[in-house]
Amino acid sequence: MAIVFYELFVRLRLMVDIQQLFRIAPVAVQIIRSDSLTDLEKELSMRKMSLSALKDTLRFTGKMMFALLLCLSIAAAAQFLFELSSGGLYDLLASWQALVAMVITGSVYARLRRE
Repeated sequence: MAIVFYELFVRLRLMVDIQQLFRIAPVAVQIIRSDSLTDLEKELSMRKMSLSALKDTLRFTGKMMFALLLCLSIAAAAQFLFELSSGGLYDLLASWQALVAMVITGSVYARLRRE
């Protein structure tokens, strides 16, 4: 599951979306503090930037929801087909053993993939 999530995170370019969101804030502060722009120009710039931020946020949210739903569907299919946990899907995903396994597997896979 951790490997699937990592691959989706990389292939959907979620890090690029996050970086775009963080790039907007410093530019917005520069515009607000600018002495050379009029209030109308500042207002128009901020409107454009807020729409851009909204678009980037919605794109990131959609991609993240897709990745999470795909991972949950894989876990649900595995639980249904192989009955991995007697407590159902919730117990499978919320057990501390599963969480530790996903964190360790994801970390090792990310490190190996970068090399």
